[in-house]
Amino acid sequence: MSIFPTKVLLATDGSGDAELAATTATSLAKSTGSELHVVHVWRPVPSVHFDALIRQEMGREAQEILDAQVKKVEGLGATVAEGHLREGDASEEIITLAAEIGYIQPPKSDIRWSRHPTGHLGCRRGGTERSGWNQGGQGVQHHLLRYPS
Repeated sequence: MSIFPTKVLLATDGSGDAELAATTATSLAKSTGSELHVVHVWRPVPSVHFDALIRQEMGREAQEILDAQVKKVEGLGATVAEGHLREGDASEEIITLAAEIGYIQPPKSDIRWSRHPTGHLGCRRGGTERSGWNQGGQGVQHHLLRYPS
């Protein structure tokens, strides 16, 4: 069993931080010979009128973001095994995709995580939270991803 990853999953939103993450993921994949996957998740905005048209345009823009990131990674010398475009909650979609491609083992229990407004992320599988990061507070978002038992 190798201590190096066999798969790297790069989640991107097209931001400046995503560019830095792409450079790091590319370097890691190249140096370890890992399979590199790129994912972009988008969430539709509900609209009373023109729902199909707005949805189509948002999907097209999301595909452009993914394609641009794949092109950037390939320009840095890495081979992208697959680009994944997902729709829905970013955290849930990324974790689900990670399990689908074998990056992580599907959990046998729920995954709970919190995101602080400063960007700090805490995560725990199953059970109850026991650490300070998940005690709440202003602006802290709590999430729960349930897996069937």
